[in-house]
Amino acid sequence: MRVRSTLTAALAVAKYPTLAVFVGSPQSRSAVHLIVMPQHPSLFLGGDVVPTRSKPFALLSSRLTDARLYLNGVDACISAAMRELRRAPDQKASISAVLAQKGISIRVSDRAGFANRLRRNSAEYVLHSAYAFLAEYLQELLGELYDRNPLAVVSKAPGKFDYHEVVTLGSFEAIRDVMVEKVFRRLEATKSTQQLLERILDHTGVLLPETLTRRALMYIEARHLIVHNAGKIDERFLERFGDLITTPTCVGGRLNITKGFGRYALTSLEELAGHIDGELISRGFVGEGYITAGDSRTSSDASPAA
Repeated sequence: MRVRSTLTAALAVAKYPTLAVFVGSPQSRSAVHLIVMPQHPSLFLGGDVVPTRSKPFALLSSRLTDARLYLNGVDACISAAMRELRRAPDQKASISAVLAQKGISIRVSDRAGFANRLRRNSAEYVLHSAYAFLAEYLQELLGELYDRNPLAVVSKAPGKFDYHEVVTLGSFEAIRDVMVEKVFRRLEATKSTQQLLERILDHTGVLLPETLTRRALMYIEARHLIVHNAGKIDERFLERFGDLITTPTCVGGRLNITKGFGRYALTSLEELAGHIDGELISRGFVGEGYITAGDSRTSSDASPAA
């Protein structure tokens, strides 16, 4: 192994903590290789470069990170407000009156439930957002699968274009985007996230790990309960996920949506998407492809992996 390559790799990791480095290659086991994350698509320091995550996953991860920041930010604001309430000379004063002395204008009548209600609302918002982010990721992922094998994707939900629509769209890229969206919407119409995942992946050989998938699906179904059943547990949810929740554990009980619940939801969804993404990249279905030593191209214009 070349010392220079090893040193270069070490310096790269020090400067870019998101890089993962391994020694050797499947072919020669003789060179240092850098795995470049999508946020550094143009970084190339020598050796073979292989993306560890697709662009759709990089976007999903960034959005979930923003959701965590929102969740933590709201919690910090609530904690600060509650500290001011505890310090107030008049403990019977309204929240609005106490915070007004600090220049904060807010109308709140229920002092007792103020903090819990806001924390629940922020966690519910995060659940709604995470569900939307996951759907966007899956649609973008379907687009990458289309780029590798168009027929495999359009065969999942066959449809037609008429001449007028083709002419109006005007380019292959526009036609591709419409086809991917239409296929995704038809798959999504099953109203089952597990079936949606399975049908997107059915030609790839990627299997969904039961424990990881079940935990992520629990949070997705919790979001559906919030939207369609006022957050109350129904019999179907209890049968599928009763062992994963602590309270309440009865039909008709309202889900205990807390900051922790929202945080674990973000983590579970990211872990499931990360597993899917890693498996697809290892099989060459998504990702930017390999760059060999001496190649001047960046990962954004390299040929797809075989």
